[in-house]
Amino acid sequence: MNGGRPGLVFLLLLLQAVFSVRASALPVLQKVAAIADAGHYDVIIDTRTLASCRKSTLKTARCLPVEDILAPNGRLANWSGIMWLLGSAGLTGTETILVTGQRSDRRDFIAGLLVLAGQQRVTIVQTPLSELISDGVRGSVRSTTRSSIYTARMRSELIVLRNELVESADGQLVLLDGRTESEYYGAQIKAARGGHIPGAIHKPLSEAGSSASIYRSLDPVVYAHDPYSSLAYFTALQVAGVVSRVYLAGWVEWAANGLLPVDSVSYPGRTSPANAMAARSAEVAAGASTGASDSRSRDYLLFAAIAVALFAAGFVGGRKYTARSGSGSVNYRY
Repeated sequence: MNGGRPGLVFLLLLLQAVFSVRASALPVLQKVAAIADAGHYDVIIDTRTLASCRKSTLKTARCLPVEDILAPNGRLANWSGIMWLLGSAGLTGTETILVTGQRSDRRDFIAGLLVLAGQQRVTIVQTPLSELISDGVRGSVRSTTRSSIYTARMRSELIVLRNELVESADGQLVLLDGRTESEYYGAQIKAARGGHIPGAIHKPLSEAGSSASIYRSLDPVVYAHDPYSSLAYFTALQVAGVVSRVYLAGWVEWAANGLLPVDSVSYPGRTSPANAMAARSAEVAAGASTGASDSRSRDYLLFAAIAVALFAAGFVGGRKYTARSGSGSVNYRY
């Protein structure tokens, strides 16, 4: 019997590994076209503004606007505060959440936030909420106190910090940049500097679903402009099957540190030599045009001055001639 124990132990370990893989393969996040395709869910979340949600939404929906998570400057709240906020919305982390809203970026941001926070299951409804509301009801506003305790384990392993990126800058890390092409190449500057993190591959949000299979086995780190767009980008890739990690702070944080390297770097208020030359040429052309106009103006003024001088001379001469003639009734000059 002792000889059979190692085989039994091996079999048990193999079964455990199989079930673990199956458990991890269960989709935590999915996207469906309509509520009818979602299957079972416990809670509906409305991601629109608080005013819109309170005015009219789906029955039993709870209002969780993006503005509750982000500061006016776009900074993400700390995670302890986010957990408290989710508890004030009546969530514990064990529910299956149905995320709805009008705009895809707002839906994806809230869905991604819930995934990182540890929510058991999240389903995004792609159809805009305005098309789903018929006889709308007022949305449920979260409490000012914590009505539930959010106990889910945060998926912190999916978040990459700036220091981790710096330490991993050896070419082994696959980076995906979800911003526009003009931002990626530094033509459009929305932060302290323009450009992109060295080695990052341009994969804009608009193309998140296309050719996703290329990156599925690479464990990429993704980022966009700021926490809002980075988290929305992360969610779009997750739904497309790319299990990635996210640099939440995004380009604005990286660009703000002047000691960090940047590819295709550009700076606000500075133009390229070609643009500077073109601007100088335009300035010269404008100056020449202005000079010609000024020259014509001077000619007109000189002509007017001469005419006035001649007129004045004639007036004086005429006055003298009339005086000599002694005739006050006859005016030979005018």
